[in-house]
Amino acid sequence: MNSRLLKLWLLPLLLLTMLTACSSILSKLSPPRPIVTSELEGLLQYYDSLREKPIKELAGEYDRAKQNFAQDGSNANRARLILLLALPSTPFHSTTNALNFLNEWPKSAEQAPSPDSLKTLLTLLLTEQQRANRRAGELSKKLKEEQNRAETLRNKVNDIKSMEKNLILRRKN
Repeated sequence: MNSRLLKLWLLPLLLLTMLTACSSILSKLSPPRPIVTSELEGLLQYYDSLREKPIKELAGEYDRAKQNFAQDGSNANRARLILLLALPSTPFHSTTNALNFLNEWPKSAEQAPSPDSLKTLLTLLLTEQQRANRRAGELSKKLKEEQNRAETLRNKVNDIKSMEKNLILRRKN
C-alpha cells in the first residue's frame, strides 16, 4: 500500500514537473508578443522619432505622409501629416496647412475621445503658433521702421553737425 500511495503522489508531481518544463521551453521558442499601444501613444512616439531625424529624412517622410494621406485619407495618416507640417525649422513647415487639415478632420461619433482631444490640443497649439508668428512679423516690421527712422535722424544730426562746422570755418575766414 505504501508503494501505491507513493505512486499516486509521484504521478501528479511528475506531470506537474513535465508541464512546467514544457511551458518554459515554449515560452523561450515563441517570440514575445508586441505591446499594443493606443493610436495616440503611437502618434506621440512617431513625433518623438521625427524630432531625431535629419532634415533630408524628414523631407522623405513628409512626401510619404502626403502620398499615404492622398491614397486613403485615414485619420492616422492625416495626423502624421499634421505633425510633420507642425515641425518647426523644416522647409515644409506650415501652420496654416496644418490647421486646414485639422479643421477638415471628419467628425465621427464612434471615435474615442483621445483623437478628438489630440485634435483640439493641436488646433490650439497651432493657432497660438500662428498668432505668435504673425505678431513676430508685425514686431519685425516695426523694428525695421524704427531702424529706418533712427538712420534718418542720424543723417539729419550729421548734416546739422556738418552745417555747424561749415559756419564755424566761415566765421574764422
